[in-house]
Amino acid sequence: MKRWLLGPAAILFVGLLFIGSKELFSQRCDRGQGSLVGVFLFFVVSACQMSRGYELVAPSMTREEVLEVLGEPTRETDGTVSVFGDNKVEAELTKGCVSEVWYFSRVSPQRWAYCFDTEGVLVDKQYFAL
Repeated sequence: MKRWLLGPAAILFVGLLFIGSKELFSQRCDRGQGSLVGVFLFFVVSACQMSRGYELVAPSMTREEVLEVLGEPTRETDGTVSVFGDNKVEAELTKGCVSEVWYFSRVSPQRWAYCFDTEGVLVDKQYFAL
């Protein structure tokens, strides 16, 4: 497991333990509620992981290093597609970007984009809260 994932994974584990113990010792707790809270925690932790990954990724890292930190992207483009899915206007294009990978949050309208040059080196990263 990647080192930066240990914090969120520990939080999720403790949360699930808490939910499980509450189910064992409370007759009013519904199993469906515990499961729902567990799923919600999973998605919140996923968004936190993307934010933390954004902080860890720095310009001049290679594509392989970025993917090692962040995992598989949600979408991959040639750098000409905007956050909304249409073509970028001239002012939105990143100089030298020939490949762009996108990561989407599962719980909020957040997106992270990473642009790479022809050598596969990170030239720009962007965060969007839609």
